[in-house]
Amino acid sequence: DSALGFVDFNDPEKMRTPAAFMEAASKIGFTFNWFYVNRDDIAYFNSGNNPVRQGATDQDFPVRACGNDGDAECEFEWRGWDPDSTGSSPNKFVSEYTAPGTHPQVVNQAFLTSWNNKQARDYRAADDNFAYGSVHRSEPLDDRIAPAIAGGERMTLVELVDAMEDAGTVDLRGAKVLPFALEVLGDESDPAVVDAIAKLRAWLADGAHRRDKDRSGQYEHSEAIKIMDAWWPKWIRAQFEPVLGAQLYEALALEGEDDEGLLDLDDEPNANGTHVGSAYIAGWYGHAEKDLRAILGQSPAGAYSRPYCGSNPENTLPAAQVRAACEELLRATLRDAADDPAATLYQDEVCAEDDTPGFEDPQLCFDAIAHTPAGAITQPLIHWINRPTFQQVVELPAVAAQAQPVAEQRGREERGEPVRRRSPGQPRRQPERRPSPRQAVREVDESGAGDGGLPFTGLALAGIALTGLVLVGAGAALRRKPRD
Repeated sequence: DSALGFVDFNDPEKMRTPAAFMEAASKIGFTFNWFYVNRDDIAYFNSGNNPVRQGATDQDFPVRACGNDGDAECEFEWRGWDPDSTGSSPNKFVSEYTAPGTHPQVVNQAFLTSWNNKQARDYRAADDNFAYGSVHRSEPLDDRIAPAIAGGERMTLVELVDAMEDAGTVDLRGAKVLPFALEVLGDESDPAVVDAIAKLRAWLADGAHRRDKDRSGQYEHSEAIKIMDAWWPKWIRAQFEPVLGAQLYEALALEGEDDEGLLDLDDEPNANGTHVGSAYIAGWYGHAEKDLRAILGQSPAGAYSRPYCGSNPENTLPAAQVRAACEELLRATLRDAADDPAATLYQDEVCAEDDTPGFEDPQLCFDAIAHTPAGAITQPLIHWINRPTFQQVVELPAVAAQAQPVAEQRGREERGEPVRRRSPGQPRRQPERRPSPRQAVREVDESGAGDGGLPFTGLALAGIALTGLVLVGAGAALRRKPRD
């Protein structure tokens, strides 16, 4: 059924406006983030056959759609759903679906980013997604785009690619959660903790990156990164387990490949030894950050009903005592993490067997991206970068110059001035010129695609990738207005 949407996508006559694009995207039954750009507009639509729930359903808890008695009314079943349907029955598992107007969508927002982040304000995640909160992987990219276009400033494609590349090496924990932990810790007197805090602060001030810019074979701020890697699991357990209790914490926190928790404690670059590069999609980042902000006296949106870090299960401690206890547990876990040896922290089977030059350092190799061999040809390890699904920049062709008006041509002929003429059937062309690279990038980007537009579909992006128009970065779109 989703082919109906792709048929419209591939018809330029139907892709002239954002509204037509969103109508086509609404026909696609699987969940996906779709983007559109033409000469003047950018747009976004989140597709998917989203079933309509019964109004009394509580989406935070498991729901028994039907009663224990087989004949009982299924009062919590999806609307229009036939529980007795099969693949060959007339129903074929079809239910009522939410209207296109209720799906996340926008036209001509200042810019759009899509990096596994929440789709829209007040829009829920899937029932098995407990990661959406106050911290999203897309934020480092937003942090670089927003100030660059503030106050009507323009951003070239080169600058956008730079923003994507820079965001791709950010440790989300370091950039978004660490600042609040350091604020809780404040000034220290313990030499071991003072040294660790100094290294963490220097790393944070430098952007909290995991990268080897000078190709020395070692991360800049490698000691701070090692401390953060060792500290995170100790820190999160100390922050939440005393209030939740050991049994509930173990049921919630997923640590390691064989664990059975609901949410990964962390989604580090080498999650469970996979070496795939994609990182920080889901974790306890927002949970930790929001709790620390409340303990610091802030009022985060959607604040929790109670504090966790430094509190007791009965929630009877005054705020000052909670903050002091939180500070102490952060200090104790940080001191413990600073003593963890890197050799133990970064043990890895791939690195033990790989001999790629430049990856002798266990920490650097631990994060490295390993390719899956296709046939007999293998690829060496590459430096870590947080890779999204699509990493490319698309340039739309410039609009052809208009022919000189007839009256202007006649005036130039009467004055003996040269006149550009086209032979019958010759296409209109712009006069040859050599703009600077910056001008060329801006003009191609701003010119758009004439009256029509091209949707950024997965198929189109794959085709573009094959032609070599692939650059690094997360998915992003900037709105451009044509120049006068």
